[in-house]
Amino acid sequence: MGSHIARHLDSQVRTFLDIGCNSGAVSSNLLYAGKVTHATGIDLSGNALPADLTNDENFRFIESDVTEIPLINYYDAAFYGAVHHHIVKTYGLGIAFQTLISIAEHCRLQLFFETGSLKEGPRWGWQRVLSEYFSTDEEHHTALLRLLSPRVASFRVIGRFPMHGVRRYLLCINLGEKPQTNERKKIVEQNIIPNDLYRGAPSYTRSVGSKRQKLRLYESKDTPASGVIFKFVTAADGKRYVTKRRPLFKHVDRVEYSIGTQASGKFTVQPLARMPDGALVFPFIPGSSITDWLRKSTPRKSRDTVASMLIEARRQLRNRIVDVHDSSFPHINNEPVFNVIDLHPRNILVTETTPPRVHIIDFEAHSKYSAARNDIRLGRILIRMRCRPFMASFTLFSGIIRSAFWVTLATFLPFEERVMDRKPSLLSLLIVKSRFVIETPLLRLFPFLKE
Repeated sequence: MGSHIARHLDSQVRTFLDIGCNSGAVSSNLLYAGKVTHATGIDLSGNALPADLTNDENFRFIESDVTEIPLINYYDAAFYGAVHHHIVKTYGLGIAFQTLISIAEHCRLQLFFETGSLKEGPRWGWQRVLSEYFSTDEEHHTALLRLLSPRVASFRVIGRFPMHGVRRYLLCINLGEKPQTNERKKIVEQNIIPNDLYRGAPSYTRSVGSKRQKLRLYESKDTPASGVIFKFVTAADGKRYVTKRRPLFKHVDRVEYSIGTQASGKFTVQPLARMPDGALVFPFIPGSSITDWLRKSTPRKSRDTVASMLIEARRQLRNRIVDVHDSSFPHINNEPVFNVIDLHPRNILVTETTPPRVHIIDFEAHSKYSAARNDIRLGRILIRMRCRPFMASFTLFSGIIRSAFWVTLATFLPFEERVMDRKPSLLSLLIVKSRFVIETPLLRLFPFLKE
């Protein structure tokens, strides 16, 4: 692995940080090859380090947990190998995100990154934890790179190494200067919610990732990386608002605000403004998700009305073009809203009025290839509603066909492109799902096989 890093190391690199250095193989390789002039290793124990490396005046070892030690010095490059997934297991995804951000903030030019693959199967504790948040490696790496995207100039796979029956990716992430944007200029200054009222409102949070998202009270001991933070505020005039903020994904908030303000329509809930801390302000909609609404005994007339609104909302979102001018998402330009957002059932609200009303919320940018997945979801909803059977079947099956085409095509695309566009390959999905189906029952029968 050290030779791969040496071949792709920028010529300007002089100082190197080796996180989870173990035997120091990467550091010693770079030092003795003259690629770096000084290396620092961090690990829980230095027992595996050879004497010639520990006695080298150009090598410094720090025996510590990287999540607990504050990084003070800055380094030209860093290697963060086979550590991230263990932090996820031990401390949770939030701490793992914060640690990655801290490392990138103390790295000037390059970050070499390698972590466990979801394809390695549920035997490993960290894989079981990661699979609660992400379905594929592409989705996991998309979240990690999006976390760093204000700094990421480019990235590429520079090696693949066998581990537990699959191959892990070694990424070379080239870092740019930290953007010096004036965030205040991007905030619409409207005194909709007084600051003291906003600060005093209780906060709620949910997890990151695409799975198992549940709202719970946000406590001071929580890590801010635990996803999205919501507040529900009632102003002096009786109007109710919802604020939404991502502490570590502030650039994602910027993009959602940009898309939301462009996605005008009778069914869309647009952001009204942003608070000084960057939180998005929305009007409070007293409704329930369409999934919860369908569980109730709803009359046929109401279901027909909602079905018509969903079909019309789909048409409007497909015709509404958005242009996102943000360095974090350079690939989303002049795209239909329907192709970009995640139209999950929890993002479709139905109000308990006569007649009922449909509201589309959450305009976070996911991928410019989301249309097929959104059609599958809408088709399933219409089928459950037992309305418009031809439209429901056409929408569902056209989405399935296009989704099957994209995941099959993605099998032949480079990993970098799949991560950039959040497109899992058919092979990745099959390996993750098949190992889960086969190995989970075996682990229940033979629990001693678990890590």
